[in-house]
Amino acid sequence: MTVSERIGQLFMLGLANNQLDTSTAAAIRSDHFGSVWFIENSSLGTTKVRAITDSIQALSTNGVRFFIAANQE
Repeated sequence: MTVSERIGQLFMLGLANNQLDTSTAAAIRSDHFGSVWFIENSSLGTTKVRAITDSIQALSTNGVRFFIAANQE
């Protein structure tokens, strides 16, 4: 990994509205964020959450999968 990619691995990006929109995907690509988290309680269901996490994992370009977290009390 490049220095920028290693630094990006240290940061976690919150998903606005628990969605992966185009600006969030662009930020992940340009700033090499290594982790994301679902920041809101959600009733999306497991199928929708799985689709979102699969879309996030597809953004990996350096062979390191994303750490994905959720605050779902």
